[in-house]
Amino acid sequence: MDALGGRPKGKTVDWDIADEQAAPLDFKDWLKASERGSALERDKEARLAWAHYALRTTPDMSLGQIKSAYRKLAMRFHPDRNPGRGSAPFQAVSAAFETIEADLK
Repeated sequence: MDALGGRPKGKTVDWDIADEQAAPLDFKDWLKASERGSALERDKEARLAWAHYALRTTPDMSLGQIKSAYRKLAMRFHPDRNPGRGSAPFQAVSAAFETIEADLK
């Protein structure tokens, strides 16, 4: 089992049954920490781990697989589709994807 998501290693999450309520809180915490310039922001490994956690991906996935996961989450958390949630979850998903994409270049 994976310590972060409680899922078997190497498996992906079925987005139709993933817990939507827990994820936005994690995204908000991650976004606030990165904006403050905390240790999380300074530590590349921690940033990448949180980015993969936020997108529910693993480091061994291809960029195409990561983009696909990002698009699904971006559509799910986009403020226009979920006006009551605000933009923090969407911003965190976008920041997570940018972090991973920058690391892969």
